[in-house]
Amino acid sequence: LAQARCRELGSSACVLHTALLPSCVLAMSEGTAAGTAAGTAVPLDEAERCNAALAASLRAEAAPREREGVDLEAQSVSTLRTEGTSTPASSDTFQTRHTFKGDSRRRRCCRKRVGACSLVVLVAVAALAFFLWPRDPQWEVKKITVSQETVNGLIAAFTSTQSNGNASFPMEAVVDIENPNFLGAHAGAGSFVAKFGPYEVAQATSQPLSVRGRSPGTVSVDVVSRISPEASAVLLKAVQPDFKLTVEVTGHLPARSLGLNVKVSLECSVLVDVLQLVSDPDNMIIGHNCSYHISL
Repeated sequence: LAQARCRELGSSACVLHTALLPSCVLAMSEGTAAGTAAGTAVPLDEAERCNAALAASLRAEAAPREREGVDLEAQSVSTLRTEGTSTPASSDTFQTRHTFKGDSRRRRCCRKRVGACSLVVLVAVAALAFFLWPRDPQWEVKKITVSQETVNGLIAAFTSTQSNGNASFPMEAVVDIENPNFLGAHAGAGSFVAKFGPYEVAQATSQPLSVRGRSPGTVSVDVVSRISPEASAVLLKAVQPDFKLTVEVTGHLPARSLGLNVKVSLECSVLVDVLQLVSDPDNMIIGHNCSYHISL
């Protein structure tokens, strides 16, 4: 038993108790032999004292190691508790990082969505502006119908200051119009005035017209020219020497497109070849420059 205990405690404890082992073994052997020879139990006081002393000594030696074992066990438990306590913190840190990464991804996703939506809106606005932005129509006088009486009266008005200021000279013009817009429109009757300086030389009224988008159209215009004696004197000087005259035409007409009613106003500078009134009235208008304004 003592040797087995020594092996448990280690070599250093066995060396310390070597002196006690022979006496304990001898006492135990003698007591056992005496009791066997007499046939009675022999007290083993000496052996018991020896065993008690040996056991006390072994316990004294084992106490520090047991305390050390307890301390190590406590330290291990404390370490485990510390690690167990720190684990949630690590878990919280992981969750925080994961949440931060998730928020970052969501923010990046939101920014991408906002950018895509902005791009779509810009493209839509650009497309609407391209298709709906009003473009100026183009027009050209195709034909002018004028009677010989009107021709004679106009020649007299341009060459003589004795003309009758109350005389009227009606004409009819056919105008070709090109609509460059993608949307069609319906134009109502228009009203126009032609002036040279402060003097009114003609009034015109256009007939209603409907024209489709990016399509041509034709409109009839009724023209009435009235030239006062004061205007005749000014025009006589203005047409010399080449008998060309620039008049200012202003007017407006109502229009409707996409259910919206608007008012179209125009201002044109029209170059007139007066001599063509006699020989070729259709080519009397040799040039024009116009600007247009749209209002509700």
